[in-house]
Amino acid sequence: MTAPERPPRAAPSTEDALKETERAFRTVLDNLPGFAYRCRNEPTWPTELLSEGFEALTGYPPSDLLEERVTYASLIHPDDRDRVWADVQEGLAARRRFQSTYRMLTRGGEKWVWEQGQGIWSADGALVALEGLVLDVSAQKAAEMEVRNAEERFRLLTEHSWDIVHVQDAERVIQYISPSVERMLGYTPDEMVGRRGALFVHPEDQDFVRRIYAGEMREPGATARTEFRLGHKDGSWRTVEVFSRNTAGPGQPPYVLTYTRDVTEQRRMEAELRQLALYDALTGLPNRTLLLDRLGHALARTEEAGDAVCALLFLDLDRFKRVNDSLGHAAGDRLLQEVARRIQAVARPEDTPARLGGDEFALLVQSARSEGQVMGIASRLQAAISTPATVDGAEITPSASMGVALLHEGYAGPDEVLRDADIAMYSTKARGRGGFAIFSPTMHADAMGLLETENALRRALDRYEFRTFYQPIVSAENEALVGWEALVRWQHPERGLLGPAAFLPIAEDSGLMIQIDRWVMGDALRQLCLWRERFPELFVSVNVSGSDFDHPGMVEQVQSALSEACVPAGALRLEVTESVLIDNVAADSALRQVKALGVRVDLDDFGTGYSSLSYLSRFAVDALKIDRSFVASLRERPESRAIVGAIVSLAGSLGLEGTTAEGIESREQADDLRAAGCTHLQGYAFSPPLPAAEAEAWMMSHAEALPG
Repeated sequence: MTAPERPPRAAPSTEDALKETERAFRTVLDNLPGFAYRCRNEPTWPTELLSEGFEALTGYPPSDLLEERVTYASLIHPDDRDRVWADVQEGLAARRRFQSTYRMLTRGGEKWVWEQGQGIWSADGALVALEGLVLDVSAQKAAEMEVRNAEERFRLLTEHSWDIVHVQDAERVIQYISPSVERMLGYTPDEMVGRRGALFVHPEDQDFVRRIYAGEMREPGATARTEFRLGHKDGSWRTVEVFSRNTAGPGQPPYVLTYTRDVTEQRRMEAELRQLALYDALTGLPNRTLLLDRLGHALARTEEAGDAVCALLFLDLDRFKRVNDSLGHAAGDRLLQEVARRIQAVARPEDTPARLGGDEFALLVQSARSEGQVMGIASRLQAAISTPATVDGAEITPSASMGVALLHEGYAGPDEVLRDADIAMYSTKARGRGGFAIFSPTMHADAMGLLETENALRRALDRYEFRTFYQPIVSAENEALVGWEALVRWQHPERGLLGPAAFLPIAEDSGLMIQIDRWVMGDALRQLCLWRERFPELFVSVNVSGSDFDHPGMVEQVQSALSEACVPAGALRLEVTESVLIDNVAADSALRQVKALGVRVDLDDFGTGYSSLSYLSRFAVDALKIDRSFVASLRERPESRAIVGAIVSLAGSLGLEGTTAEGIESREQADDLRAAGCTHLQGYAFSPPLPAAEAEAWMMSHAEALPG
């Protein structure tokens, strides 16, 4: 059975076809991200056709535009209207499509739109309408603006940055370079683009740079940080830090993007900081930090040194303070520079001369053949330093005390080597300065003993372990008591009563002398106050050290001690040695102020210090004390008798009050000194130094010979 045949479909009418076409066209228009329009050529260009997309783009219903509640011109941004209309006029005049991109004012704000349209012309050539399409291009415009802004930022970065951005191809030919190259290297971009970057690299750095770019930088995505020198157009060299990246993708030829920063000044400043950190600013020699570093390396190599000898020579200039005090610190600095040059002249290329600070220097001797060679270097160094030098017109003959420490495996670190060389140097000074000494373990033991004594001295001050002893000073005329010299003793809890030689040098070096001198002065004046109640003419003589003059409050301290003890200033005599006067420029001023109080000043140990006596006319002294060395040899050495006579005559010529001879051991010496014209006598021939109670008993037993 056959199926019945279907009747043939009727062909659509022309009207239906047109409606279907119009419907499909409408569907397309309504789905556009914009709208289509048709405007009649009338004065207000009324809209007669508008797609539904108008409302989606502008927020206005199509009826607002069709019924002219809104005009199309009002939707165009005022700043863009003239340009849009000019684009339309230009298209119409050429009878072609016109295009324009502008901002449209919608209910939701501004949007960027793109419009394309054309004129509709009648058969007789009259413009009857405009048709066009308006699309929302805000997203594209935003992306375009972002790209443009990024490009502008890149342009500003590359054109105004002090750093250089450039691109090189696989052959290292510069394809692009930022304008900042002219600021950094003096070349314009045109002078560098098309040339190989290697042409501008320092010859000593080219192999290094070539290896970088021929090796790791050939891999896509590879990065490198390098530092080398680039030539400036003026012929100088700039140190640059370069960050490079191969921007090519896999299988593509390498294009290297580089970012170049000028670090010349930074490296110069770093070098200056290293110089300041490791080298002495005054002499240019390595400082303590660098010396200890090299000393540490030398110690590390000790095991491998074989028969080679390494040693540290530690030097301290003798009496350098005198140069500063007499000629000024500028002259002292020039002398230090001269000494540094002399040390450098003696040092071998493998040695390290150094300045440790103040007037302390060192020389690290490395790889010497023997200890004998080290001693030879030390001797040459001594001779070089001791050569006379002229500083600010004055001739100075410097000298140095030197300590030598030989490096060995037993040292735990460089600080120990420096310590031992320092100890050996102080051993040299203790023997009278000049020359050198080689460190030995006994020196360390001695140094530890000194440290122990110093600590005990500090405790002694807190525990009132010092005692004041008194030795009488008598008139040479009748041996009547006129005063006492106060002498300090230390009642050590373990070692018993110690004389000054056992602890005063240590007190002087450790800075404790000022406190001890003040204690003795106060104690002696309080005792004198008691004695003067019966014997009002007595005086007390107190020794002062160089440390006292270094303290700015010395004069006030003397005045305070006199006031507290209720003793007149004339009853106090200060004994000062020649060396203190010569070595301390503050002594003259301080002594004059002390004398202004009424205190008298005696020059102690006279005749042992200096051949020139010109300083006597400068310093305010009242009397001279003849050193005991001349008294002891008075009968054995005729020259001692002559010296004593000369001192007595000198005191008379200078108008001084007189002379005191100390250290008198016998009646014969007393008679000889009386005959020589001495005014006062002191020594064991009359009495040893006595504690206060015994001194008072002695004084009472000689009461008939006392004044007052």
